[in-house]
Amino acid sequence: MLMLSSSQINFNSVNKANAQSGNYNYSPSFSASGSSYFDVASSSSLQLSQFSVAAWFKTSADFGSDVMIVNKGGFGSEIAGQNINWGIWMNSAERIKGGFESSAGTDYYATSPNSYSDNQWHYAVVTYGGSTVILYIDGVQVASKSTSGASPDSAGTKPVRVAANSRVTPPTSNFFIGEIDEVRAWNDDLTATEQANAFAGTSFNSGEQVLYLDFSGSDGGGYNYAPSFTATGTNYFDVASSSSLRVSKFSIAAWFKTSTDFGTEAFIVNKGGIGSDSAGQNQNYQISMNSGEQIKVGFETSTGADFFVSSVNKYNDNQWHYAVVTYDGATIRLYIDGVQVATKSTSGALPETSGTKPVRIGANSRSVGNFFVGNVDEVRIWNRVLSSSEVADASTGTFSTAGQVLHLPFSVADSGTDIFGIKKLYPTKNGGEQWYMNMENPLSDSRFNPQNTITKNPDGSWKMKSTQVRMSVYTSTGYDGNDIPTLDHSSIATKGYMLAPNDWRNFEMTQYVKVNTSPSDDNFSPNGRGGRHTGNGPPEGCEGSSMKGDVFFSGKVRFAKEQWHVSYVFTNLKTPTSSIEDKWIGIKFIVYNFVENNKVVVKTELWLDTNNSGNFVKVDENVDRGGWGTEGTACGGAPDQIISWGGPISTFRWDTATDVDFKNLSVREITAP
Repeated sequence: MLMLSSSQINFNSVNKANAQSGNYNYSPSFSASGSSYFDVASSSSLQLSQFSVAAWFKTSADFGSDVMIVNKGGFGSEIAGQNINWGIWMNSAERIKGGFESSAGTDYYATSPNSYSDNQWHYAVVTYGGSTVILYIDGVQVASKSTSGASPDSAGTKPVRVAANSRVTPPTSNFFIGEIDEVRAWNDDLTATEQANAFAGTSFNSGEQVLYLDFSGSDGGGYNYAPSFTATGTNYFDVASSSSLRVSKFSIAAWFKTSTDFGTEAFIVNKGGIGSDSAGQNQNYQISMNSGEQIKVGFETSTGADFFVSSVNKYNDNQWHYAVVTYDGATIRLYIDGVQVATKSTSGALPETSGTKPVRIGANSRSVGNFFVGNVDEVRIWNRVLSSSEVADASTGTFSTAGQVLHLPFSVADSGTDIFGIKKLYPTKNGGEQWYMNMENPLSDSRFNPQNTITKNPDGSWKMKSTQVRMSVYTSTGYDGNDIPTLDHSSIATKGYMLAPNDWRNFEMTQYVKVNTSPSDDNFSPNGRGGRHTGNGPPEGCEGSSMKGDVFFSGKVRFAKEQWHVSYVFTNLKTPTSSIEDKWIGIKFIVYNFVENNKVVVKTELWLDTNNSGNFVKVDENVDRGGWGTEGTACGGAPDQIISWGGPISTFRWDTATDVDFKNLSVREITAP
C-alpha cells in the first residue's frame, strides 16, 4: 500500500484538458452528495501565505448558502489561527468565490460575475502573490481584489477539505453537491500563462505544487484505497507475538473504513484482546470501534485496570479515516485524520506487555469474536511516541520509521521497504514469519540469541568483538531441540519442515555490517534451513543442515550446503567486488524452493549493497537440482539430498573477525517467485 506525501506529485491526469474542447477526462472524480467530504490533514507545506488553488467542478444545484469546493481553515471564526487560509467556494447565487481571511478575520475574496450551476465542468483557479487575489474560470481571469498586502491566516491546523466546511470535524455545514476533481495547490501564485496551461492540461508548475488530488482511486495525499484488508465479520489477520511487539510506550496507527452499525465493540487492531483480567492476559494496545461507532483506544494493565478514551464523533460514514493512538507513559492521545480528538491521563499506569497473544486485525486478539466489518489498511506500530507533527505527516503519507516495529500494507506484492527503510527484494508472505532486530534493546528479544556480548555504539548500531559468532534468530514458535520429532532427512523433506510448519524455509535475510578488525580473510555466512549446529555427524549433527551464502572480507562470494554438521560442499568462488573491510555494506541472502520438471529444487541468491546506498546488486546465484554433495545418506537422505525443508533457526555467522559493527538485521518469510 503506497503512501505518498503531498509534495510527491502524480501526474496521472496531465491530459485532463480543456472542458470546452471535450478533452477533459470526467471520471473518476469526487462525488459530493451533500453529506460527503474528503480531508487531507494539515501540514506545514499546506499552510500558505502565498498560494494558487485549482479545482475542476460541476453542479446543477441551487444553493441556499455558501458551499465549499475546497478550503483550508473554513468559516465560522474570527479568532487568529482559526480563519480560512485559502479556498474556492460557491455562494448562494451559484457564483464562484476564491480567497482568504487574515488572522484578524478580515475577508479578501474575489467573486465571479457569472453563475456556474449549469451542470457543465468548469476549472476554477484562485491565486494570491501578496497583493492581489485573482480568480480565473476556464482559463480566463474573471475577477480580482486588491489586499493592500494583507497576509492569509496560515497558522491554523484545520485540514484541507473538499466539499464541506473545514472548520468542524466531522463537518456540519457548507456541503457542496456535484462533482469535484483535479484539486491542486501551489505555494506561490501562478502566472496567467501557467494557469491557462493548467486549464488546457498541457503543463503544470510542479516545482511549487504542494497538493494534488486526482481522485483516481487514491486520496490525494497519495493514499491508495486498494488493495486493503477486507474484514467481512468472520475473518481476521494475525501477526505472531514477539518481544518487539510488546510495547509499554507506543504509537499504533491504521486506516479504516466502515458503514456498519455495530452492536458490540469491534476491533480494528489489537494485541492481547479483551475477556480476561488475569496478569499476562490483558490488552497491550488497541484501536477499536464501540457500539456508538466511535473510535476507542488504549490499554489494560496487568491487573486488568482499563485505560481507554473514545472519540466524540462517530466514523461509520463509509469514508476512509486514519486513526493513531499514542501513549508516552502518562497520557493516551487519540488522533483522527491527523487531528487530536481525545486524551486521557493514566497517572503513569503501565500496559500489560507480558502477554503472547498475536497482533490481530479485524477481531479480538484473545478469542475469535468482536469482528470488524469494513476495510483496514496501512497498520503500523512504533515502540515510541509520535509527535503531533509526525502524526499529521503520517496521515498525509510521510512516515518516520524510527522505532517502527510493524508495518502491514496489505499489498498484493508487498513491495517497498522494510521497517528500517531497506528495500525488500521479494515480497513478504501474507501472514508469514517476520523478525526485525530491536535496535534499541536487542537483548530483550527472546527470538534473538547473539550468544556473545554485544554493546551499543554511539550511532545506534551494535558491536560484536567475539569470534565464532553465531547470532541465532528463531521463528515465533521458539526453539527447543527436544521438540524436533525426527532428524531423518528423508522424513523431514517429506514434511517440509524440521520443527514446525512455520520454520524458516523461503526467506530473505538482511544485514548491514562493518568489519573493523580481522586477522584473516573470514566471511559473513548468513544461513538457514536447519536447527542447532552441534555434534559431529549423526545423529546429533543431522540437526545442523543449512544453506549458506558466504561473503568474504576480500570481496569473494560463494554458496555452501551443509548436509549435516559438519559436512560441506561449496560452489566456486567469484569476485564481484573489492575488499569490504572498514566500511558499511549490506548483505541479502535469499533461499527459496521452486518446481522444475516436476521436481522441487532450491535457489540461493546473494545481493550486496557495497556503497551503503540502499541499492542492492545480485552478485551470485545457484540452483541445487541434485548432484551436489555425496554424504546425505548419513542422515537418512539421498547422497546428494536437496535441503528443501525449513528449519527453526536462521543464523548470522562469522568466525575470525574480532571487531564487527552490525545493524538492521532482519529475516522475512517470502513468497517465492
